[in-house]
Amino acid sequence: MVFTLQGRTREQLRVAIGDNLGAVYVGTATGGGDTTSLLDTSLRGSNDEFNGRYVRLTSGTNDGENFRVDDYASATNDLTLVPAATASISSGDTYELWEEPYDPKAIDRFIQDALIAASDRVYDPEEDTSLFADNTTARFDIPSQFAMLTDVYR
Repeated sequence: MVFTLQGRTREQLRVAIGDNLGAVYVGTATGGGDTTSLLDTSLRGSNDEFNGRYVRLTSGTNDGENFRVDDYASATNDLTLVPAATASISSGDTYELWEEPYDPKAIDRFIQDALIAASDRVYDPEEDTSLFADNTTARFDIPSQFAMLTDVYR
């Protein structure tokens, strides 16, 4: 698989990781629920099949909120979430449903750690000698051609 990080959102990176792990289902609520009900008629499974899984809402009023599935009722395609969402979950709200060991908040932390570790390795090092300290200048303007700063010494 080849893709550039610069053109991807955290959500796209997270879902790509989940796809590679076989651990994420991306869905859309098909009915209006309340603050603890996510209704999706495309879910297939028996009662309690999704219990314990993680849910990350990715659109609507509750975008970015995280939950656990407390109960799944197959007859109504209703995922009961804990804790309650800030607002009612609406038809058309998108979400990610993650297998139990894969908490999307942890995946976000892994992405952040990887980006921090990679940032020093992907930019061409550039040095501007006009920025060298002289023990009297306390402020420097950052040149506009710099994409990032790293290894700033005093």
